[in-house]
Amino acid sequence: MLKNRVSQEELQGFSELRRAGIPLDEAVVEEIETASRGLVIRQSGNVAENCVFDLYSGGAGYMLATAIYNPSKRIHWAHEARLKLLWPESDFRWLENPLGKIPREYDYWFPPPGPAGFDPAVVLNHRLRHGCKLYPDDCLEGLLLGVGQSPIPDHYVDRQGLKMRLSIYDEKGNRYASDVILRVSREQRLRHQQTKGSLRGKRELFAKHT
Repeated sequence: MLKNRVSQEELQGFSELRRAGIPLDEAVVEEIETASRGLVIRQSGNVAENCVFDLYSGGAGYMLATAIYNPSKRIHWAHEARLKLLWPESDFRWLENPLGKIPREYDYWFPPPGPAGFDPAVVLNHRLRHGCKLYPDDCLEGLLLGVGQSPIPDHYVDRQGLKMRLSIYDEKGNRYASDVILRVSREQRLRHQQTKGSLRGKRELFAKHT
């Protein structure tokens, strides 16, 4: 089994040799190409598990379901996840492992009014933070949960799908990326606006009768 990863330039060279009509040992080339594959990142889960939503703090919560697959013939370590947002954000972070908090907690929780009670067994945050070993043909699947201080810009509407970029880095700093679609959830904001509108209407009605 070949263990050394071949560069993308060298892989491109195989294609050029084929186009030039130079005979190659296809079995060897296939083994080299398979051994050189990195991690494959795919979005998984349902719509509810892939969303960005408003928080009472004025920031935003991020939840995405992800599958990380190792199609190569060598071991990979998935180490770090990064999400490229569509707006400026200076303080994005993945939620901390609740088992490491003092006092200890047992589930992942978003700040209000975000969802709560995520079993660590279905969350990838802590597994990637310490590095997760993926053997050939292994697949790691779960949720990534994050928060940011910047609000969702006003021009993004409820239920709109936003394309962002998720990157996973391996033990050598190689980056593997995939586009993900997160649905905007502005239910709390809309409910707050409706409540304010209702109160304003009651005040105006009261003013007319006084």
